[in-house]
Amino acid sequence: MPMLFSQINEGMFDFPWSVIHFVSGFLIALVFFSLHRGRLNLSQARWVYTYSFALLIGWELIELNLRIAEMFHPELSTQMKEWIYAGFFETEHWINILGDLLIGLAGIVSAHWLVDKNIHRKVKQNYESNPN
Repeated sequence: MPMLFSQINEGMFDFPWSVIHFVSGFLIALVFFSLHRGRLNLSQARWVYTYSFALLIGWELIELNLRIAEMFHPELSTQMKEWIYAGFFETEHWINILGDLLIGLAGIVSAHWLVDKNIHRKVKQNYESNPN
């Protein structure tokens, strides 16, 4: 039975990959939020969440394809391991994949909080300096 915290690729959260997925979600979202300068409305935030999460899912699908290549085309995967980290070919428990996506989503939410907090701070500063 899978655990919440355990060895790499077995539990929901594993070090260092959980940290890497959090940072990835955070940075992807920051890039997308930077495309929406100024006031951030609900539609723009939804766009950022959708595309950031889609990239995280896309990465998990790439990892799945690497594992399939490892099973069905070992000669190809051997060549690919020369230029792709071999750990990406290792089997992951489904709970670990879910954990990767959830921790990446936490990174996206954290980026939104940071960006939204800074936007509100700047709006407040502008209003206080120019209360017309």
